[in-house]
Amino acid sequence: MSAGDGQPHRGEDTPTWSEPTPCEGAEILGRVGSEVILAKEVSWGIAELRAQNKDVPRDLLEAKIREILKQRVAQKIEERLIIQDAQRTIPKDNFPKIRENVAREFEASQIPRLMKSTGARTREELDRLLEASGSSIEMQKNSFVDAVLANEWLRHQVKIEEDVGHEEMLNYYRQHVSEFETPARARWEQLTVRVARFPSREEAYAALAQMGNQVLDGTPFAEVARAQSHGSTAQQGGLWDWTSQGSLASALLDRAIFGDGARPGIPVGALSPILEEEHALHIIRVLEREPPRRTPFEQAQVEIKKKIRAQREVKAKQDYLAKLRRQTPVWTAFDPPAAASTSNGWLR
Repeated sequence: MSAGDGQPHRGEDTPTWSEPTPCEGAEILGRVGSEVILAKEVSWGIAELRAQNKDVPRDLLEAKIREILKQRVAQKIEERLIIQDAQRTIPKDNFPKIRENVAREFEASQIPRLMKSTGARTREELDRLLEASGSSIEMQKNSFVDAVLANEWLRHQVKIEEDVGHEEMLNYYRQHVSEFETPARARWEQLTVRVARFPSREEAYAALAQMGNQVLDGTPFAEVARAQSHGSTAQQGGLWDWTSQGSLASALLDRAIFGDGARPGIPVGALSPILEEEHALHIIRVLEREPPRRTPFEQAQVEIKKKIRAQREVKAKQDYLAKLRRQTPVWTAFDPPAAASTSNGWLR
């Protein structure tokens, strides 16, 4: 090395210097304290996703991939925060033993599942198949162990008040009454002709009228629908199963089945008149109709208790993770530019 410029010089006894080769998947996508989350930990299946969606516009596909990676990194960050909290409490000598116990569970339950799902016949073949998708047995094991440990520690740290009082349930019911309302619904049959399949609208109308007359003359509705209808359920005999009010794309059919407030829907069991839309004509028959209803508070209390407890659990988890984030610096490659910078151009 020259004392003048501090750089190596090439010569007979001096090795040639080359640029280091980046290790695939070694990009850092997140940090939790001093621990890093590498791209390879969350990139499984991404290559397959790209290969299977070559026809999708590149910007849309990359945006979707970015969102997938962002969600996976967020999950990893939560797990690392929780595990680090556990490590601060659990005696240092005990933690490796705990991980070993969970790893044995992975071998017993997850290896057979992975072999079945991939079709692998041996462990070696399984590892090759996983590596082809950007993963490995070791990575799957570490991910399983982290998830189990994080869930178990979270379960012990997040405690909620189990008792839910009557007044709290009643307030929930009043504030979320729409959750306990069921719209009107009906089962019905449909005969349809597409106007474009006839020389004129008049001929389309006549064809549908003839179908309706066949039903009135005693031909089974389903038989006529299968033979002549252009409707989407023609092969099912024109039958539509329970359909909620407001769920149909056709406002005309919705009004005919359920009414519009000013007028009721067609009577159950009766054929409708011909209903005309721009591109199609219809005859329908309602088989059954149920009015809108609201579950009474007395019957809803069990469900309300579950909902309130679930809300409490979500809030307790959020509060716990927020506390951990205040204790431990967290960064991801997906943070806003002011909060993060990265040289990984493919993530931008």
